[in-house]
Amino acid sequence: MKKTIKFFIIISAFVAFSNKCNAQDTIIEKDQITTMINHALLTVLKIEKMYAVNKVVPKGYWEKLYIWVDHYPSGFEPSKEIIDMGLKYISIHSLSKKQKKKGVNGVAFSGVIIDGNKMMLNFGDMGVHLRRDTLHIGRSSDGYSFEYEYSCDKQEWILIKMPKQYDNLK
Repeated sequence: MKKTIKFFIIISAFVAFSNKCNAQDTIIEKDQITTMINHALLTVLKIEKMYAVNKVVPKGYWEKLYIWVDHYPSGFEPSKEIIDMGLKYISIHSLSKKQKKKGVNGVAFSGVIIDGNKMMLNFGDMGVHLRRDTLHIGRSSDGYSFEYEYSCDKQEWILIKMPKQYDNLK
């Protein structure tokens, strides 16, 4: 239910901003936000894989990495490229006690921030670990931010800023 409400708030913000640009009955399609999230998530995963290949992270990191499915818009489907990376998907609500005790790390989507004609998609590392009957949830402070700006002329969101780590992929 919360995911559905968040999704409708995001779509409403898209429509409200489109109307600000005096567009002709433009309806922002769900496909546009899905494409943007897929592109950003794929970039994050490529950066994380680069860290594993270059041994910046501990051995076996990539093989144990999950994609947290919490906080994505309702009905979100990852692209074929993301699926082909072979990572597992998990929700914090579906963790078994064994998984909690062992600890689970993954890439999490933090959500969408809209400010005027700018929108940010944020991702980060999230780890969950059960110790002494207390569930500890940790999130990285740096993470990955993708900034988009709405173009009234093109009637679409244009990527204007990527994470600094992206430069290492080129």
